Amino acid sequence: MEHRHKQFRSPVKAHVPQKVDTRLLFTISVNLLNCSTDKPCAGPFGKRFAASMNSISFVTPPSLDILQAYYYGVAGVFERNFPHKPPNEFNYTAENLPANLLTPSLGTEVRVLEYNASVEIMVVKIAIQVVKSFYVVGWGSGNFDPNNDPSRYNLVDPLKETTVEVPHNGWAAIRFRADNFFFRVDHKT
Repeated sequence: MEHRHKQFRSPVKAHVPQKVDTRLLFTISVNLLNCSTDKPCAGPFGKRFAASMNSISFVTPPSLDILQAYYYGVAGVFERNFPHKPPNEFNYTAENLPANLLTPSLGTEVRVLEYNASVEIMVVKIAIQVVKSFYVVGWGSGNFDPNNDPSRYNLVDPLKETTVEVPHNGWAAIRFRADNFFFRVDHKT
């Protein structure tokens, strides 16, 4: 799947911005969060999984959504301070990362863009990760048909992957056994 974007070309000339007004660097990661005392969890180290961007894990506001908070001027929900780059610079793809990177902060921050700005976003996957492989047993276009599509699954020799590309307006089916979660972090830091 690497460099797949170089293989396909549009049949028409694209209008890709040649000059960039705003450059953003977003790191993405699977992290661990503490569990509530009334609802313990059985994840690694007694915690639960959480996704993050730039070390912030989104928290759904309890009473209204972010756009409503923006329009009604509700403080503490619509926050304009989502960082344009990670708050701490480090080797994002190093094998052993400091343990303090395991737990993201929680927030509802957004990054507001200027209207009509040309934007480039660099997305980097941090090496804090759950190493999980799975079998891609099927994929297709349109809505998944639970009555017919499973009959076309490859359950004999499917590809074993760590990522899957889901077709535009389509679906992908993966299968795995939930037995090989492993975090790569340096717990000495």
